[in-house]
Amino acid sequence: MAIERWTDERLDQLVTLVAANSQQITQLGERLDQVGERLDQVGERLDQVGERLDQVGVQMGNLQAMVADLREGQALLTQSFAQQQEAMVEFRQGTRSALDRIDRTLDYLRRERE
Repeated sequence: MAIERWTDERLDQLVTLVAANSQQITQLGERLDQVGERLDQVGERLDQVGERLDQVGVQMGNLQAMVADLREGQALLTQSFAQQQEAMVEFRQGTRSALDRIDRTLDYLRRERE
């Protein structure tokens, strides 16, 4: 087995490679820090989105309650309208009957007068 001797040139190459690796490791560390910061920003945005979703959920619940109230009001109005129409029909029938009686009475009085 032969022992290899390192020349100055070979040592310089090794030093250059180690320096390049160190620089790359430093850059990777910086990039990891940047990625970590971006992840923190994404986490904050996700928290904001979660809070907004909670607010939207509350608003949806409020809207659903309002819709239920509106439907109940609509049902009451529909019922009231039906009752009013029924009362109007009864009024018209009563009015027609009264007018018919008045007409007959007027006819009778005219005949009696003649």
